[in-house]
Amino acid sequence: MERQRPPLGARQTQWREERMVEVRRLTMALVRRGAQQIILFGSLAAGEDSVGSDSDVDLVVVMPGVENIRFHRRLADAEEVQRFPYPLDIAVYSPGEWEEIREREFVRSEVLGRGVVLH
Repeated sequence: MERQRPPLGARQTQWREERMVEVRRLTMALVRRGAQQIILFGSLAAGEDSVGSDSDVDLVVVMPGVENIRFHRRLADAEEVQRFPYPLDIAVYSPGEWEEIREREFVRSEVLGRGVVLH
């Protein structure tokens, strides 16, 4: 007998909940590393209807002391980031860089407008 799949909404809720458990763990670890602000945006922040089994996690992290590190390398070596069990798109800015870009259209509408402040 073939097992019935749960309705799509139930699967999406499960996928979101599983990711959010890991996002909370990562948030706590990044705060311990000195993150001043962490914002979740993208499909995970938008709600269950837009979360799929292959959905990534989109984060903006504002952290002092990163300005002298190449943008794509910031937190790349952090064990917590490397162990994260889902695809992760993380953008790390210094407080000064964040102030400079927060008025850009994408940041205003998608990150600040629709995002969820985790810390």
